[in-house]
Amino acid sequence: MKLMLVLLLTAFSPSLFCQQKGEFKKFLRLHLVGKKQLEMDSDSSKIETTYLGKLEMQEGGFHSKFSTYHVLTQCTSVPAAMGKQGQSRLIFTDEEGKTIKIYTFNLPEELPTRIKNNGLTFGETTIRYFSLPDVFCVPNGACFE
Repeated sequence: MKLMLVLLLTAFSPSLFCQQKGEFKKFLRLHLVGKKQLEMDSDSSKIETTYLGKLEMQEGGFHSKFSTYHVLTQCTSVPAAMGKQGQSRLIFTDEEGKTIKIYTFNLPEELPTRIKNNGLTFGETTIRYFSLPDVFCVPNGACFE
């Protein structure tokens, strides 16, 4: 079991875990909203990033300021010894593309697909979040960190 865990961890590219300052800025373009951007990493990892748009959320207490976040989803497929391994992420950045918060999901189907009325849409359900939570819960009842 430990060997499988080591193989799994070494199969993921270090670039998947290291966040560069502004690394998502190239995706934050109005004409890219809803479009999947495909990249291949040097280790044959396939990275599919979709820019969903902007959300405005209140951070802190009731009288605190509102913050604008850019929202992206990212699905990574990594070749591994026994097939492919994957990772699905919901990413919130600032105006410069600097990572504010990343939530890791189990499956790509659990990620939101668009922004509607300042809320995230999951299938047919749109939910408005008022701030970035420590644990992100979605309509099907699953929660992710």
